[in-house]
Amino acid sequence: WSIRYHELVGYHTLNNHSNVLRSDPNKRLSGWVKRQRNNFKAGKLSYTQIMLLNELDFVWNRLEHGWYEKYKMICNYSKQISNGHNCNVPCSYNRQLSEWTQKQR
Repeated sequence: WSIRYHELVGYHTLNNHSNVLRSDPNKRLSGWVKRQRNNFKAGKLSYTQIMLLNELDFVWNRLEHGWYEKYKMICNYSKQISNGHNCNVPCSYNRQLSEWTQKQR
């Protein structure tokens, strides 16, 4: 556990986040991250392990995290681009955000 955790610390230092995707070239680390999420859900992580991962802003639920990231993006878009008037994001601005807002409707 400690070896992969220190690998994750290095990843966090380089990338400013600890959300290692399954598509990451380091399959060992991405698999380990996935196991930590599963172990957390199953109640198999110690308090210390949870706290250490939390210090790295560990993403426990990828879907929920993704939703909140898009929500932050739409809030910023609304404030900065549309002056708070709407959330109709054109595909030319950001296709993923545009599709996400349509899906939310």
